[in-house]
Amino acid sequence: MNLIIIIIILVLLILYTIQSDIFKKITYINNYTIGITNNITINRFTTLFLKLLEKTITIKYYKTDTKLLDDLNNNIIDFGITNENNVLESQFGLNSYKNNKLTNLRYITGLYYNYQYLLTDIIYKDSNKTEVITSIDDIKQFYKIYDRNIIIGTEDTNSESFIGLIVLLYMYGFTPVNINSKDSNKKYSEHTVFYANYNIDDLIHKFNKNNIDAIYLVNVYNYNKIRSILNEKDVIFLDITFKNTIFNDIFSNYFYNKTLTISNMDEDIDSTYTFETKANRILLIGNNMTDKNIVEEVIKKYYTYNNTLINELLENNKKDIDHNTFEPIDMVYINKYIKLHEGAYKYMKSLGFIINENIKNKLEINKNENLKHYWKYDKIGLNTFQL
Repeated sequence: MNLIIIIIILVLLILYTIQSDIFKKITYINNYTIGITNNITINRFTTLFLKLLEKTITIKYYKTDTKLLDDLNNNIIDFGITNENNVLESQFGLNSYKNNKLTNLRYITGLYYNYQYLLTDIIYKDSNKTEVITSIDDIKQFYKIYDRNIIIGTEDTNSESFIGLIVLLYMYGFTPVNINSKDSNKKYSEHTVFYANYNIDDLIHKFNKNNIDAIYLVNVYNYNKIRSILNEKDVIFLDITFKNTIFNDIFSNYFYNKTLTISNMDEDIDSTYTFETKANRILLIGNNMTDKNIVEEVIKKYYTYNNTLINELLENNKKDIDHNTFEPIDMVYINKYIKLHEGAYKYMKSLGFIINENIKNKLEINKNENLKHYWKYDKIGLNTFQL
């Protein structure tokens, strides 16, 4: 009798274990998590993108990209959306990732670019007020002409805009000081720049009312909030090139040279501006454990509906027109220090982006410097890529 009971118990345990494993596998297959920081644009993009997918993907919010990428590296989450520079630093072991390289991260695709905007009131760089400023270097003349320090507004201290502004100011030899800590009894150097933090709507209101001299923002192509400013006043867009700084070569792995043309909401010819700037790519990242089938499905969905999705992100009225903000190459190329996910590799190869190794050497000579610096595997068959 005891033997029968023992056998029954063993059978039940075996059945429970088998069912438990099946349940775990089903849960793993059907539920995925994507990590993002509390960035308004990334949040909006992720929400729009997940609506296109038939899979259940849960959003997990992080305070820092460092924690996001660390969890992704340890397979606590399946996907992450972040700036390219964060991923590169994690591969180089720089800054927050010193002595902690994240070797399990895998590149899936580029998503879109964020651009640096620095717009000012009409500011002159000579005492006769005949020449307006055109670059960040020219701001060094502001104190001499106006007998005070310039005030630049940006978003909150956790934002990409704020971090970008502080880096930019130090890069050009300025000393940034929070306007709220200004001491009225202290004489500040002519290279001091006061910065003020506001939410985007207050920032625009302050600028339109001339309470601040300039705005620095990092955001999407032809950002509508900036276009709304151009309806209200004349401005100057300063070129952001990193020229005359030692950081130009250092940041060449992080930022791309772009020329933007932006107009007001009414698209008036006399309210159209063209300027040089730097752009940072937003990436979709996985890890070496992220299922290759879901990766292939996700990237295929993004490439198929890319035009509609980007138009929605940019708040374009017509969703079926070509957004023309970047080329297919901007989605697929990869810095040589980042490994490509197997699922992304399979899909890119099916599109003709990746060719056979034995003819790679024949394609070494190319006119596109981005290909030379960034494409790790092979030249991209751009002409055959059709969405």
